[in-house]
Amino acid sequence: MAEVTDRQVLELARERRGFSELRPGQLEAIRAVVAGRDTLCVMSTGSGKSAIYQLAGMLLDGPT
Repeated sequence: MAEVTDRQVLELARERRGFSELRPGQLEAIRAVVAGRDTLCVMSTGSGKSAIYQLAGMLLDGPT
């Protein structure tokens, strides 16, 4: 699968979603999804779970 740098993820988050930073755990989960690993991310409501899969989807080729 794809390999992305932290910088690429953070730039995408800024450019496409307007995030100035990511919340704890998001970057690690995004890296895992993009690397093709099964990923379970248990976070409280409002902690940014949807952003994990939205950003990872933007980094992957093809449908997600």
